[in-house]
Amino acid sequence: MRPAICLFFMGLLFLGCSKDRSAGPDIGGVQVPDFTIIGEDASHIYQYNYKAGPGSGVLTNLSEENNVDRNYITLRQVNDILTFYSYSSGNFSAVQRNVTTGEVLAVNNFYSLSGEQAIIWGANSESKFFMGYYSPQGTTNFGVRIIDPVVGETLDLALEFNVKNVYQPLYFENKLLVPYLDGRAN
Repeated sequence: MRPAICLFFMGLLFLGCSKDRSAGPDIGGVQVPDFTIIGEDASHIYQYNYKAGPGSGVLTNLSEENNVDRNYITLRQVNDILTFYSYSSGNFSAVQRNVTTGEVLAVNNFYSLSGEQAIIWGANSESKFFMGYYSPQGTTNFGVRIIDPVVGETLDLALEFNVKNVYQPLYFENKLLVPYLDGRAN
């Protein structure tokens, strides 16, 4: 009796699998849109722009063409502007690249560390840099420094005292959103 049951189940299995060979849904007419990808390997950072019209792409080595350091500490994007932040010898620097036009702005040593502040994160708009910090170092007094790299002006804003945790900022629609957890768990 067992061989008959096995043959019966194998027949069901065969019939069930044979229906899987049918053609998938017709997705004719769907085109891949234009896109940009930022990637990296062990030694370089790249930008790949694909144009659907001609169906081809262009690969740009950002490390060689724009001096983007492979050891950058964070990458932020605001609209078409990518900002690569780096840190070396007590100074923060940034390379901004417009992924659409290819325009590049290198801002070297725009902020020097001192004993007065402990930097937590960096963010930016299209024209200004924002550095979240605790000040003085070792305290839980949280603030943001706004830096205009073209003019060279800075402005410090004290946001809260007794901050327990700070989260990554978000720059959206011309507003810097700065989430944190205060000492009262708010």
